[in-house]
Amino acid sequence: MTQPVMSENEINQQAKILAQLPNGEYIEHHLPLVQDIYGNPYLITSNLYQETGISLYDEGLRSTATAESKITRIIPFVQTKNNSPQGILQYRGYNVKSLATACSFLETSYLLLHGNLPSNIEFKSFSEDITLHRILDKQTEKMIESYDRQTNPMVILIGTMSSLASRYESNYDMHKVEDRQALGHRLIAKMPTLCAYIHKHRIGQRPITPDDSLGHTANFLHMLLSNQSTTAEISQEHIKILDMILTLHADHQMAVSTFVARSVTSAGTPTISSIAAAIAALSGPLHGGANERVVDMLSDISDTQIDDIIAKAKDPNDPFKLFGFGHRVYKGMDPRASALREMTLTLLHDKKSSIEPDPMFDTALKLEEAALNDPYFIERNLFPNVDFYSGIALRALGIPKELFTVIFAMSRTSGWIAHIEESWQQKTALYRPKQYYTGVKERPLDWP
Repeated sequence: MTQPVMSENEINQQAKILAQLPNGEYIEHHLPLVQDIYGNPYLITSNLYQETGISLYDEGLRSTATAESKITRIIPFVQTKNNSPQGILQYRGYNVKSLATACSFLETSYLLLHGNLPSNIEFKSFSEDITLHRILDKQTEKMIESYDRQTNPMVILIGTMSSLASRYESNYDMHKVEDRQALGHRLIAKMPTLCAYIHKHRIGQRPITPDDSLGHTANFLHMLLSNQSTTAEISQEHIKILDMILTLHADHQMAVSTFVARSVTSAGTPTISSIAAAIAALSGPLHGGANERVVDMLSDISDTQIDDIIAKAKDPNDPFKLFGFGHRVYKGMDPRASALREMTLTLLHDKKSSIEPDPMFDTALKLEEAALNDPYFIERNLFPNVDFYSGIALRALGIPKELFTVIFAMSRTSGWIAHIEESWQQKTALYRPKQYYTGVKERPLDWP
């Protein structure tokens, strides 16, 4: 892993650690102390083991920065004017709510990949490149069709990555920026087609060919909701809310799937295979599958049960879990949740909206109100997160919950590719963390 660039002033800043060894001796060691652009301090421990023989034990890497990055910034907590704690999420310095409101997902993808929002000429070239590579090859189509229709869509998506890898990876040199960029663009282009084809296969319909006259998000909804006899009428409201969901999910710093993508990339692995590993990590219910569980939970709750649900969530002896509340990073309201809540509320309650009112959303609002007024939730910073509203929003668009995580992967591909590119540019050293071994000591093998 590359060392952060340090100024002369930072080189002179050090932290001292004093460790007592099992034999009673003490080791004193000085660690360089650096600061990010906002002044947050970091200890550089990369050479700690080499110089002292001491390793850090940081379960879950909660206190360890595994990479230097310029892509996404998260602020866990700020106090707003109305005294409501709020988290902040920024892509390349831009507030994510502003991006989701004012920019398209494809513009945001360009920002993540290239560092700046595109000019009109740059965006035209980028979007044309994406449109050009939407079509799937026959080998990948057959791969999808070979799966049983009851197979989890994420399992199929992981499988299709191996087909794309066999088709494309050998044609691109990962040591060339232009090849990595071309391969990244192809993946962003093909992910909506893959997701739509997987859905059509599972419901027994023939796939719909991409429509080059439609934008990125509109084309996905067209492929998803149209069939061979009827072309779905896609409203601008549907396109906007899905585009907003894609933007809000495009990156989230060093989430486990992104960490996996960067780890695999550190081995020199080509982009598609790194993305396949990231998709496998995303498929877990504690990561990308959380919004499915929110919808399942809300579907079993009526307005009259909310007080009981809150009581069950607070009872340490009750196994019930209130999905969609709290976040490992944010200590205030998840900024993605507040943005999505506002958009969904506007669309579902707008009399002119083409989106049908959803009783589940009203239940979610009442559950949110009850939780936010309960001291137990307030003291523990248990605010609604993005999963609480994204599932409801996708459901309002007529998208089945089995596709929620697949759509998450479609969105996060842009962020993964941005991190993969950053890893290549940094010439990241092969990830090789230590372990804290507590197993059996050496013992002889008793062999007859």
